[in-house]
Amino acid sequence: MVAAFRTSGVPLWVAYYRRALPRFVTIRALLESGAIGRPTAVQVAITDRLAPVETRRNWRFDPAVSGGGLFLDLGSHCVDLCDFLLGTITDAAGFSSNTGSAYAAPDLTTLACRFESGAAGTGVWNFNADRKTDALTITGSAGTIEAPIFADADVVVTRDGHREVLPIRNPPHVHQPLIQSIVDQLRGGPPCPSSGDSGARASWVMDRCR
Repeated sequence: MVAAFRTSGVPLWVAYYRRALPRFVTIRALLESGAIGRPTAVQVAITDRLAPVETRRNWRFDPAVSGGGLFLDLGSHCVDLCDFLLGTITDAAGFSSNTGSAYAAPDLTTLACRFESGAAGTGVWNFNADRKTDALTITGSAGTIEAPIFADADVVVTRDGHREVLPIRNPPHVHQPLIQSIVDQLRGGPPCPSSGDSGARASWVMDRCR
């Protein structure tokens, strides 16, 4: 798809809308300003209880339709967000397994990766857990940044023992900022932050976990 669009001279975008959400734009600006020193690691933790029987008929649980379960749906946004915040992932490996035998798709996936900058990352997407977890933690040489990936909650920056809470809320329509960036590009403005190239990078990482 990327090659075909490039050959045709037509732009290709991917709906990874978190790249334009105020919460993550702010986190990226904090990282670029050196707010926590040099970013050295990122951890993603997404967990939930095993899906109830009535939910398992959803397309996400059928590998013939979804390709690989909840990881491809939810994990894709996490991987792409790490690319947006910390740069290109150059090395990645992981494992997927079915621990609950509740449906055909895997319910557990793990990731270990390295970024072009030298930072490292880990991720776990466990959909056979005892609780719901939604956590992104970026560790730097001088502090940490913590935030949820899916929930509309605060960003927490910790430096020198001081904890700063940034109450950044989502807009009424979460896709709107990314759509606006597409409109801006079409009108001659800066490029939309979520392109076919960045989307392909996320898919490359996910493939190495499957």
